[in-house]
Amino acid sequence: MVQSSEFTDKFSSPLDIAIGPKKMRIFSDHSSKVSSLINEAFLKGEAQELVAQLEIWNSSTGVNLPDLFWSREFKNEVFEVHELDKTNWRVAIDRSQGFIYVFNMSTGRGSIWIREIFQVNLASFITPFRLFISWVANSFGGEIVHASAIEINGKGILINGPSGSGKSTLAIFAALQGNRILADDVVLVYEDRLYAIYSRCKLVKNEISPNVESLGAYAVQDFDSLKQVIPIYSFRENFVTESSFDGIVFPLIAQMDVSKKIGSNVALRLFAPNSLIEIFGGTRKNFFNLAKMVNSHPCYRQGLSGNLNSDLEILYQIVEDISVR
Repeated sequence: MVQSSEFTDKFSSPLDIAIGPKKMRIFSDHSSKVSSLINEAFLKGEAQELVAQLEIWNSSTGVNLPDLFWSREFKNEVFEVHELDKTNWRVAIDRSQGFIYVFNMSTGRGSIWIREIFQVNLASFITPFRLFISWVANSFGGEIVHASAIEINGKGILINGPSGSGKSTLAIFAALQGNRILADDVVLVYEDRLYAIYSRCKLVKNEISPNVESLGAYAVQDFDSLKQVIPIYSFRENFVTESSFDGIVFPLIAQMDVSKKIGSNVALRLFAPNSLIEIFGGTRKNFFNLAKMVNSHPCYRQGLSGNLNSDLEILYQIVEDISVR
């Protein structure tokens, strides 16, 4: 058996990924599927400030795990998230896939241990990994939000909704029409700015989805739907890594192109469950961070008609309303 420090020094290669204006360094076996997945999924970190280091191990590396006696009191649920001592440590255990996620909020050091890498459904790896990035963001005052993000006429807009609400389609179509996209699914909010995290975006392929073949899109089967994966750099000058944060839009497929400004209480009832479900319920601090966002930014409900041109025109009207406030 080897200690984690020996694994880091001898059996892994470092990769820096961007967490907004900061970066996280990941050590993993460069020949593994997980390392390849991470390398392809995230934006490269070029910032100077290193806020976290993560080691990813699997059973074949022979890393000697510490005694996990403290986890015996946890419930025997499929996926559990815990705050140890309510301050520094975050722990998640995925019994279905055989993952253990650990992060120390004070030191910025974390680990992910994988039981048997050949048994891993890699499609199930990135969502819990989003939880880990959320912990890292929280450690320096940021918040990971489940949303698309676009910039229209210099205004950064979050588009938040559950899967299937039309947020990705609207954001990608807006970018195809000359606006600027940051993300289709995950956004970092930090010091009232929006930041991109992932290097790809996904679009459900259906009768109203825009044509993205010219962007080098390729099709993948994602559970019960066929999705087109788009390298986000393919948008070229219409992709930006950061923007101001000026408003939040909550889309609803309603077969009508309308919009309405909503109050912060209504917005929070939409925003919180849509975002927190992606980090397995989150913490009280995550909830308060979301509450601050809806209290300090104008929020709108937008009905989506299914006509992308009409829907984008309504979004332009929302941006114009934000601009004159």
